Amino acid sequence: VNILGTFTTFELISEMRYNFWHANLLKEALMVSRLVRRRMHRLMTNTLPEPILAALGGGDTACVRVYPGTTVLQADMVGFTKLSATHPPQRVLGLLSDIFEDFDRLCETHRVDKVKTIGDAYIVCAGALKEPR
Repeated sequence: VNILGTFTTFELISEMRYNFWHANLLKEALMVSRLVRRRMHRLMTNTLPEPILAALGGGDTACVRVYPGTTVLQADMVGFTKLSATHPPQRVLGLLSDIFEDFDRLCETHRVDKVKTIGDAYIVCAGALKEPR
């Protein structure tokens, strides 16, 4: 009876350890999954325009569209690296801010969509993200 009780207890403890190990492994996998999802979401929102994200989020897997009257512009400052190396950060950021504010006003006036600003680059799109006037 003592040997049977010892064997049963040993099996029970082994099963509990196995379950504990798997529960921790599952918890770790869920944490990694959440982290990857957050990073992917951040990447997507920094890369794709809002209408495309909404289409993808709504399950639209055929969100590729053809827009014949569309223009995409990427404006990049020539000499920005040299400028930022020779001037204080406040002055460089002030200059960028002033230029980007002017671009923003022009976008509103002409119904052009600002896609992204990346460093000194300003990316806009006309004719695809909003209905024309």
